[in-house]
Amino acid sequence: MVEQPLVDHYHVSPVVEQLLQFIRPHISTDPNDLTLSWEGLRTAIKLHVDRQSEKIIPGLNDAKNIQSKHKTIADIADTIAIQLTSYVAKKIIDKKTLTAIIERAFSNLQAQEALGFAWFEVTRDSDGKIGSAFNHRFLVTTPSPDVPGELLCLVFTVRMVGNIRNKEDWFQLGNVELTAQVEATGFAVKEDFKAQPE
Repeated sequence: MVEQPLVDHYHVSPVVEQLLQFIRPHISTDPNDLTLSWEGLRTAIKLHVDRQSEKIIPGLNDAKNIQSKHKTIADIADTIAIQLTSYVAKKIIDKKTLTAIIERAFSNLQAQEALGFAWFEVTRDSDGKIGSAFNHRFLVTTPSPDVPGELLCLVFTVRMVGNIRNKEDWFQLGNVELTAQVEATGFAVKEDFKAQPE
């Protein structure tokens, strides 16, 4: 039985399976809470044994809690893409492509959940009002434009929160106010990257 990757990945290459193996240990094993330990992942990136083949991209910042409030998935996806490509992922992916990736994922949450890329949670605000959230984790890779044989990688999670009580209502979103929270990190690997260096 093949493990579910738990990360929706794009720009497939032979190294992607190694990257998924590298990321997987930092994802919670609770099926109702598939959160990623960002601190654990960032530490693993920095401490990876093969330091020459894996590193944080110089000048690439982490994104923590990018927040955006909109009424359509298209608008919120566009805002997230603008913010990520402005300073986290500008070398990795263009805004138009990233917008399409996010919009496609959140327009098809039922399938994304079945694949293990997305998960639902019930929320409660400071006033005790019950709502819910859907989370989706992504991995994007692309060849480096500056360093031959190197891939640039972006890992990010989008958490959409709304005043929505039932999970099924997320599968047919209309015009409803949603807040997006995003966390992301970028790094580079060589094309022969191994999750566990030999």
